[in-house]
Amino acid sequence: MSTGLYSGFVVIDIISGDMQYRTTTLPYDVTIEGVLYTADRRLKGIDPPKTSSNVDRAAYRIGFLDPDGYFLSNMPLLFNASVTVRGGFFNTLDADVLALNGETYGHNEAILSPGDMITMYKGYVDIPKYLNANMDSPVVSLECASPMSMLDATNVFYTTPNSLRQRTNTEDTSFDQVSLGGKSVELEWGKK
Repeated sequence: MSTGLYSGFVVIDIISGDMQYRTTTLPYDVTIEGVLYTADRRLKGIDPPKTSSNVDRAAYRIGFLDPDGYFLSNMPLLFNASVTVRGGFFNTLDADVLALNGETYGHNEAILSPGDMITMYKGYVDIPKYLNANMDSPVVSLECASPMSMLDATNVFYTTPNSLRQRTNTEDTSFDQVSLGGKSVELEWGKK
């Protein structure tokens, strides 16, 4: 990468229940660790968040063309769907490259070793939108959860023993002693 002579591609996983959509920007289908990624040319663009401050709440957006209504028919499943976007590189060297998975990749071959790929985003779909409702060129925009979006959010839940048992499915809620008034516990900290 220091020479500036690199070329890349993207693989995307969107999984929610029975819907599993996997695509790549490569011009051909590829199999990575037994999983098929199709080169269906639906990907319109990826818009990573623009960081303008330390606490930026911009979202990660992915756009897809939807000429056959695949995403429209699966719209209910897209809410909170798991999304992983990984970037990979081609071997632009004049020599073979040994990848982390032990495979050798020749000149201009896509390096398909997961260990040699970069995870660009891993999270969930926050807001799926269907754009261009006139159906001339329908586009689906998936606004994914921002890593910084929950910094100022507060999630309230009751810490009664009964409430915690419902949330954790366990008998030990560690709040039993608190709700009973507690008891003295002696803790030793540091080295002996």
